[in-house]
Amino acid sequence: MARILGIDYGRVRIGVAISDVSETIAGPLVTVKNRNGCLDEILQLCRDNDVQTIVMGYPRNMNGTEGENCHMVNEFADRLVQAGGFNIIRWDERLSSVAIHSMLAETGARVGKDKGKVDRMAAVYILQGYLDYAKNH
Repeated sequence: MARILGIDYGRVRIGVAISDVSETIAGPLVTVKNRNGCLDEILQLCRDNDVQTIVMGYPRNMNGTEGENCHMVNEFADRLVQAGGFNIIRWDERLSSVAIHSMLAETGARVGKDKGKVDRMAAVYILQGYLDYAKNH
């Protein structure tokens, strides 16, 4: 059964989350270093998890306009479509990092040396937002 992949795309790291098979709950998967070969790693994750849809965080500016980071996301999304024919959904991720840092602080969770933890949690936040929206619309 297909799952949905969530991606928090960053210049250094890419946080990846995955839905359950019912497409109800998002969970953290991995953090991929953004370097040559990262596309292949994401494609392999998609194959391993029967992914056809990818929800990518879309970092609009606070005023809703598209900035430089949106351009990077669009380029990576285009590469994913060319390589695997995925359905790409760009999901507004404004304030997702703020929400994740607040949640980690409230729960007392520490990032420590695992800087990718925030990226994975941001991917979960993005994907869960989409899953909740999709179930209600």
